[in-house]
Amino acid sequence: MVSDIEWMKSSRTADIAEGGTRVGSLTFTKLIAALVLIGAASACSVQTEPVITASQGSAVRTVAVSLVPPDEEQTDRTALYDALALAFEADGISLSENAPFVAEFAMSSNNAEAAIYLAQAGTDNPEPEMIVDVRDRKFIDECKAARFRAQLVMFDRSSGSISSTATAESISCLGDVPPYDQIATLLVSRLVSN
Repeated sequence: MVSDIEWMKSSRTADIAEGGTRVGSLTFTKLIAALVLIGAASACSVQTEPVITASQGSAVRTVAVSLVPPDEEQTDRTALYDALALAFEADGISLSENAPFVAEFAMSSNNAEAAIYLAQAGTDNPEPEMIVDVRDRKFIDECKAARFRAQLVMFDRSSGSISSTATAESISCLGDVPPYDQIATLLVSRLVSN
């Protein structure tokens, strides 16, 4: 009869001879392969597709808009401006200085682990309204997350009033180029129809 200790020694020797060190029912090689697959699957765990986070008003029906250009030295704003111009063109809307509607945009990029609060100047509210939640860093994150937000506002040229607004955001790795084209397409499709 073989003792338990002798059986364990022979089993361990056989496992090592087969190319692995047994850990529970997995060999060491299989465990490493599983960890590599988990790491590969989570490599883009930070990145999210752009989404509309807020909008007001209905889509403006027009064939032309005037898009306010950025200063030349503002490369990020220029990139979003170019993406918006292409999105308008893709929807069959031309850019014209004298169009009946004026489009203006704002953008920001910040650490996704920081909340954004609604400014309430002149109020005594000790608890400002949070408009963007904190994205907590996750164990599987491969990088520090950054939130990119853009807002497009459509003004009626004749009255000067706001016709509609939309805000979109995405999360990606800090230092990555934001998805300007996708954000622009979302914003334009939400605010304009022809």
